[in-house]
Amino acid sequence: MLCERPSSDITFMREMEVYKAENPSLKVKVYLLFYGNSTEIQKFDASIQRENAAFESLIRQKSLMMIPVDQDGRCIGPTTLFGPNPAISLDLPTKKLGCKMTMEKEIRVIVDM
Repeated sequence: MLCERPSSDITFMREMEVYKAENPSLKVKVYLLFYGNSTEIQKFDASIQRENAAFESLIRQKSLMMIPVDQDGRCIGPTTLFGPNPAISLDLPTKKLGCKMTMEKEIRVIVDM
């Protein structure tokens, strides 16, 4: 794909990355054309720097959280004493709690720098 006038924000690039990830069999390549030292490239660079700063801020905030979380996304600490899967929702009606309903979701964290 050839993009002659990429927008100043990087939403187009992120959409292409998602499309490529959803369709791994397709060989997608994106080429961006910029004029050297133009305002377009400065806007694009500024948006990438803002995105990187946002990710770094999220990572910093997560490291300062009171509840430590391991790499699987499960809490470490007293909640793990109840067994390997303490994922029973507290809003479920009490009639359903006898069935030991568990809600498991696969948690994936994707960081693109």
